[in-house]
Amino acid sequence: MALTKVRGLGLGTLDDNITFSTAGKGVHLGVTSATSSNLLDDYEEGTWTPAYSTSGGSFGYDAATAGHYTKLGNVVTLYFRIYTTSATVGSGDVSITGVPFAEAISSGAGGGSIGDCRLFQGDLPDTLTITGSTIFPYYRTASNNANQRLQGADLATGSVKNLLDGQITYITT
Repeated sequence: MALTKVRGLGLGTLDDNITFSTAGKGVHLGVTSATSSNLLDDYEEGTWTPAYSTSGGSFGYDAATAGHYTKLGNVVTLYFRIYTTSATVGSGDVSITGVPFAEAISSGAGGGSIGDCRLFQGDLPDTLTITGSTIFPYYRTASNNANQRLQGADLATGSVKNLLDGQITYITT
């Protein structure tokens, strides 16, 4: 494809993808002059492998365990599904590791993240938070309605697989 300068007023059409000759270039959106705050220079889609981590615990995973992500500028949205086929539950808080981009805003529990998830065959988590590059599922207890982190004991499998799936959106650097 020959390089073409696109200029002028009004509508135009392209019949091919736009590819820049140098890395780090982008498209200025919604402005008539170049401003860094309107530069879209990063878009990525991909997969990641979510895994549980807890003190003294180990987990076996089904082949359907998978994570996908979309990164648009500095905003990351993660989608994940974790099937456990076996569990030595250990103790303490459960975290999800393997996150492809670390969180940039980590002021206090949860920082700038927002998301939710659901756990089948166990208590129902209703929020997710991320600190650095680790996700922590929280669940609401029925007795006092307070948020608590998912614990290793909540993932005991017995003869039934556990399924945790969810999504979370956060800011990265």
